[in-house]
Amino acid sequence: MTDVPAINSLQQDDSMSANATRPNTSPRLAIRLADGFFSRLRGLLFAPALQPGHGLLLVPCASVHTAFMAYAIDVVFLDRAGRIRRIVPRLKPWRTAAFPGAYQTLELAAGEAARLGLQAGQSLAQGLSNPAQEKHA
Repeated sequence: MTDVPAINSLQQDDSMSANATRPNTSPRLAIRLADGFFSRLRGLLFAPALQPGHGLLLVPCASVHTAFMAYAIDVVFLDRAGRIRRIVPRLKPWRTAAFPGAYQTLELAAGEAARLGLQAGQSLAQGLSNPAQEKHA
């Protein structure tokens, strides 16, 4: 499990949602957590392209590859606190990307990071939550 408090209660391949800008504002992401060896190894390999508003959070993870993938993805490297350290937009198939200071990596559909207005230095930790724990008014 991660050291990010908002994610500690999640199990492998559980879903969560994250506010990409500020808590209690739109847009939100549906994020699948991959924190086990095999779920991280598989990642998005042989999976259909991510849909807008969906992502895969790999924990721990400081590097990714797109070998055997048929589509590009946006890669968002985050530190333990959930702060964005680096964004690699539209990483094409058969490429690699890494950030030595990253602890977790969020994979998004190509173009999503720009659509959501994500920027290095921005924190996503405050917006990560388990949907089962969310309160709806």
